[in-house]
Amino acid sequence: MVIKMKKTSLIKISFAMAIISLYTYVYGIMEIVDARLPIDDNIGNRQAVSSEPAADENSEPIELQVTNGRLPRLSDFDKPVIGFVEEESVQVSEATVAITTASTTAATTSPAAGTSAAATTAVTTPSGTSVSGSSEDFETLINNEPLSSGTFRISSGGNTVEGDAFDIVARVVQAEIGSAFHKEAIKAQAVAIYTYIKRQNEAGNAPVLPIAPNASERVREYSRDVWGQAIYHNGQLIQAVYSASSAGWSASSQSVWGSDLPYLRSGKRDFDEQHDPNWGQTVTFSSSEIMSNVLRQTGIQLSGEPAGWLRIINHVDTAYVGEMSIGGKTSFTHNGNDTKITGRVFRERIMGFALRSASFTFEYDSAKDTFTFKTNGYGHGAGMSQNGANILATHRGYDYIDILKYYYTGVEVR
Repeated sequence: MVIKMKKTSLIKISFAMAIISLYTYVYGIMEIVDARLPIDDNIGNRQAVSSEPAADENSEPIELQVTNGRLPRLSDFDKPVIGFVEEESVQVSEATVAITTASTTAATTSPAAGTSAAATTAVTTPSGTSVSGSSEDFETLINNEPLSSGTFRISSGGNTVEGDAFDIVARVVQAEIGSAFHKEAIKAQAVAIYTYIKRQNEAGNAPVLPIAPNASERVREYSRDVWGQAIYHNGQLIQAVYSASSAGWSASSQSVWGSDLPYLRSGKRDFDEQHDPNWGQTVTFSSSEIMSNVLRQTGIQLSGEPAGWLRIINHVDTAYVGEMSIGGKTSFTHNGNDTKITGRVFRERIMGFALRSASFTFEYDSAKDTFTFKTNGYGHGAGMSQNGANILATHRGYDYIDILKYYYTGVEVR
């Protein structure tokens, strides 16, 4: 049977089929494109879990010795109690931070004919920054290290350590605070260490610092983020000293070393009592231990009732013991030099750093014949507090520049 149709009907049918075919084709392309897009219902609301180990409990803070009125090196290697870590915990892996050939474009130019110079490479990083250097420099960038790091020199464990500046800074950061602090606290530490070593090296000194055998990728990443940035006051590199914890107040350079530096001022740190792990620590000594230490270090022979041996006369920078008397004496002679007895002298010279800081009180228990000291803070207390930096980043949202400007008065970071 042959069905006859009008010409106009055939045209309408053909047109309808064409529309259907076009719709199917376009819809298919949209499906393909959509399939290539990542599906993430939680974009903007992710919270990865850090795989980093806990902070290094054996990392050490620093003290500064004054020599001829200068602040040449860090020397007090107390072992701080590292505090909590409550940051947003970003998981870091090599895949996350690597600058790969897929996201980095490079154009290599050979040296001019007849020259022996290395080929130069122009690199555009994922952030859009354009840099150039030798092929060796390009390899360094690809391996996630800064270009042209230079050389730093420090002293550690009685040995001179000299090498790649970035590597040394990262390893010192690792030794000081470990990997688990908030990223902004790690950055602040890296800038402070870079500043301190750079200033000392430029003066011909090799500062005494702890250094780890290696630095974790997390420490290297955040140190890399701020590489080359330093702290300046009136255009000059500062003495970027720091300690494990302040004692509710930062100590001034004047009270600690007798040198008045405008960027190392005392200031109230109202969060220490609530958050710092070195707040309110106690340590106990027998009266015979106190007597022995005092005699050995000062030549003062204690006698009579132990309850009257030690007396705090005043305080400096609000929280720290200033002048003291021991056995009724406020000074002693050592190698022909008269030394005033202060909280810092008692803590460091007489007690051999057995007290965590010069912010202390004490009680004598006649029944047990013991002295119990209660301390706040850890270290000399001047400059940046390492635990304080972590507290500011974790609880107050400070970034590394905020932290550095909080602890160093009137400085710029660049």
